[in-house]
Amino acid sequence: IELKAPQEISQDEINDPHILLVDVGGNYNPELLNFDHHQDLNLPCSLVLVLNWLPIEDKESILNSPFLKGIDITDKKGPKALPEVGISPDWNDELDKMKKTILLSEPHPEIGKTFLEVCKMNLSYQDSWKVLYQKLDEKNLLEQGKEIIEKEEKLYQEKKDKVIFFNTEKGKVAFSPETLAPHHHKFFKETGVIFLIEKNSMKENHTSIIKNTQIPETKDIDLSKVFSIYPKIFIHQSGFIAVIDTEINKVSVDKILEILLSE
Repeated sequence: IELKAPQEISQDEINDPHILLVDVGGNYNPELLNFDHHQDLNLPCSLVLVLNWLPIEDKESILNSPFLKGIDITDKKGPKALPEVGISPDWNDELDKMKKTILLSEPHPEIGKTFLEVCKMNLSYQDSWKVLYQKLDEKNLLEQGKEIIEKEEKLYQEKKDKVIFFNTEKGKVAFSPETLAPHHHKFFKETGVIFLIEKNSMKENHTSIIKNTQIPETKDIDLSKVFSIYPKIFIHQSGFIAVIDTEINKVSVDKILEILLSE
């Protein structure tokens, strides 16, 4: 398994039927083993695309489970969209930590198998994460994730101490010379900033602008406006993050504030 940023995927890799591309590449073509959904708002998330392709038992039950429906809508639109598929948006730090621990743990066939078993249990979205965590923890499959999170939380506090805050008429904005990933949700909850300007988590010479979608004040902030002053790399289909081809130490916070917060 190799992790790559979307912009690092070559056309040769997209066209190679021996390379499996999941959630990157801007193409959905099972014959070429391409399973990306970002290019088409009507497609389900890449996990659903892959499960549709795989010859698994009880596929219909799995695809219609609250667990998978919640994962799909959260991937595409964020957690606030959960009610769109009849799921409670209730969430807390404990659930968030469980989810991150699972996602950061070393890939293992047993994790996939257990995930499908939990889907078939037809539990609520939140209970599904709890049960999956419990089952994987009992099998000692979460040690890597636990270790990573412990180190990340310590590093997060060190990085947070270096963040610079700017007060604007529409709210507080944060500038971080380092990426705060994967703690954006936590940072937004703790600080209430409307958006964060930080070093991109995947490429050091890129900068990310990430909108705090947890508060209504950011609804009308269009991050794509930043591409009028800096070269575009990427913008998420939901508009919550924009990536520019400029190093963090070369961006002008004043210019970004002016372009994004102007009427």
